[in-house]
Amino acid sequence: SPQMPNGAGKEIVQKQCAVCHSVTVVTAKHASRSEWEQVINQMVSRGADLSDDDIDTVLDYLSQNYGPLDQMKTPPAGTNAPHQ
Repeated sequence: SPQMPNGAGKEIVQKQCAVCHSVTVVTAKHASRSEWEQVINQMVSRGADLSDDDIDTVLDYLSQNYGPLDQMKTPPAGTNAPHQ
């Protein structure tokens, strides 16, 4: 399975999300923070055992590391994109 970036939330994802499906289901997805929040809430409603603190931690982890692909290509705010 693909290597997941280190950070708070990695262990929770590996332990809790992999109970019902492979971690690849998570790592193959790229979503906005609000989309990840919907996914996490849906998984909790299906039985994922996450505390409120865990949910916040996982939401931060997934939205930072598995955000929308186009967002990852965008230069950070305040930097000028190279001119063509």
